[in-house]
Amino acid sequence: MFSRIVKLVAALAVATCTMAAPASAAEFASPFQVPITGENTMGYTYLYVNPADSCATGSTGAAGFRAQDNSNYETYTLTVSQTDTYEYVDVGGGSDPVDIIVAVYPLGGFNPESPSTNCLHASDDRSVPTWSLSAGSYTILIGTYIPNWTGVTNFTIIGDEGGVATLTDSVPGSSSTKDLTIWQQAYGLSSDSSTCESGWSPSWMQWPNQGQGGFVCERRIYVYDPDAQVTS
Repeated sequence: MFSRIVKLVAALAVATCTMAAPASAAEFASPFQVPITGENTMGYTYLYVNPADSCATGSTGAAGFRAQDNSNYETYTLTVSQTDTYEYVDVGGGSDPVDIIVAVYPLGGFNPESPSTNCLHASDDRSVPTWSLSAGSYTILIGTYIPNWTGVTNFTIIGDEGGVATLTDSVPGSSSTKDLTIWQQAYGLSSDSSTCESGWSPSWMQWPNQGQGGFVCERRIYVYDPDAQVTS
């Protein structure tokens, strides 16, 4: 009988590997031109109501995020040089198909399954939002209003009192690279369980059952960002 193994942090159960070539950071200068590739998709868009700067989960007739499948998005690190009121301006004019949504979060605070959580400011591009931000770094969400849209969107972020905004896909303190180290985690299946928990896949490994091997559930996660999908 297999004994139930705790989700592994032990050396026997966790293998660590590093992808060969960490991605180089991209830095964008204002006016920003950033791609929306379709690599990231969430089940929400943003309902425009003027004036709108609401982080709520809304419904028809109310500003905020609402359910909509296949809204492509990208997240970047937004760094502002000083405490100021910053105005977001859509250079593309805010007309379809260049119709996007924007939201600002504490650094690393965006959750695609709950975009209202941790949200500081959010708006459809057409409302020309202003954001009161303290000097420092944030996560900014750039998402599509039209499902499945991909392309390049253009915008500026301007401080009323001379504050300068910069945009990068790296994280401060990461030496301009993302840590792509991957943990492989596994736990042994008990004799009365034949299915893996959500996010885990069935496999067979040598270490369970007193070293005789057996069936396990495994997953791979990034050390730096365990909620991100591991790419092959």
